[in-house]
Amino acid sequence: MTPEHNPGEQREEQTAARVPDVAPDVPQSTHDRLLGLQQQVGNAAFGRMVSRWKAGKAILAREDIPTEAEIAEAEAWAAEGKKSSKDLTPGAGGAGLNNAPGGFDAEYDPKLGELTIIMRCGVEFVDGISKAGVARKGLEKELEKANALPTEIERQQRLALFRWGDGEDAVDKTTFRTDVEKEVEPFWSGKHQFFMRKKGWSWLGATVKVDLKVDNKSRVPDAHLTMKPVKVPDTVSLGANVEPGGATNARDQVMNVTSNVHASGSFLNHFVTFDVGKSDVKPGQDTKLQNVIDTFKGAETSAGSGVADARSIQTPVFLTGHASKTGNAAFNQKLSEDRARSVEKFMKEHGFVNTEVRTAEMGVGDTEATGGEVENDRRVDIQIGSGNSQNTLRHEFGHAFGLGDEYASTPLVSPGQTPAQGTPAMGDTATHDNLVKNMVDAGGTPLKGAVCEPTDSIMSVGDVVRPQHYATFHASLTKITEPHGPWALGSPTAKNEALPGSAGTGATTAPAPEPDAVPV
Repeated sequence: MTPEHNPGEQREEQTAARVPDVAPDVPQSTHDRLLGLQQQVGNAAFGRMVSRWKAGKAILAREDIPTEAEIAEAEAWAAEGKKSSKDLTPGAGGAGLNNAPGGFDAEYDPKLGELTIIMRCGVEFVDGISKAGVARKGLEKELEKANALPTEIERQQRLALFRWGDGEDAVDKTTFRTDVEKEVEPFWSGKHQFFMRKKGWSWLGATVKVDLKVDNKSRVPDAHLTMKPVKVPDTVSLGANVEPGGATNARDQVMNVTSNVHASGSFLNHFVTFDVGKSDVKPGQDTKLQNVIDTFKGAETSAGSGVADARSIQTPVFLTGHASKTGNAAFNQKLSEDRARSVEKFMKEHGFVNTEVRTAEMGVGDTEATGGEVENDRRVDIQIGSGNSQNTLRHEFGHAFGLGDEYASTPLVSPGQTPAQGTPAMGDTATHDNLVKNMVDAGGTPLKGAVCEPTDSIMSVGDVVRPQHYATFHASLTKITEPHGPWALGSPTAKNEALPGSAGTGATTAPAPEPDAVPV
């Protein structure tokens, strides 16, 4: 379901452990072991291992290196060819609000290292205002406006903008079908990669390719998704949603959208203004700023606790101060910086979670001022995360792939809406949370899950495809390659290379060498 605007408002970073330097007089037995390993795995793989050890892995175990038998087993499995399954519904069984379970075919090609998600989409074109003069729900006022035009020619010209061309392959229908594929396929493809996190198998990778087969419903009897685009001019907006259908039926989802495949909404850019020569947040603007805080502070362990939910994205916020053209340039530069710091201080004192690590502030003086004493020149811009608009169609296809909403009803996003109306509350569990927790990173650590909060993510109110948004793709890859696994996020290794994060518990170990301690 597409989030709504408030009508009034336009790393975790892992610190690597210090690896002890190797003394010039490395014991001969250790040196021989390292040379032996280098000869076994090859220079390139050994070099990559050294780099990882230097980044935080100070131990080396022979048991971490795959055997010839393990590699041969993986090669034999890969030689069997493609692995595939039809009509998967990986999004079924999620917690929280009802969402589409997803519906698509999946095919993994070990030779290409590619997971292809195939979705057949049958289109039923819907006139916004029928030839009989009946308006679709939400377009009643558009019909009234058209009927109020002074001449019949003007009236018919306006009404024609709400009607699809005649014939199954009318130009506007053909364009729509092509544009859907162009808009969705590259956006959802290739954002993250998987590899088989199994010793001897980790050279098997899987990049994601989304392949939509979009055609008229009459020509796609086995469609996974029925699209019902309502014809409207690009200047007219309507809501969009995916009707989920049965939890295990891969062919009964229905997507309601408009004919404008490029329709988008902007939620991530805001600003507050200041009095002349002042940097204090003034009355009126404080309420506006509080709305930004309450919308984008992130999910908490409990409301008002100030402690971030472990699943929270903790979207960064960028504050840019501005000043008007009047006055001294040096004074204006400092004033713009003071304004940005003032906003940051206000956010910290009024409930924004983890301000110290999430906000970045700067001032640009009067370099972008329009001239004179203009109120909007005396401002601080507040950019949430990427700051980019969200394409409605891309978001809705996330639902078609089996993902739930991650936004929440807040002052600036779908205000006043409730779970009973289909809108999550801040901190609710996203429906794909369980699937995200089944995913692991390159080192084998499970992901935290997915929570509902306004962020710059594609399933919230932005455009960023994060690893968690590949949860249903990961589930389908796991399904079609059983019993082998697990699949982890990250790039594949060389065939004779150890798994990322391997530690060889209980094995004889040696300090990792400096790059020049052993020739590579």
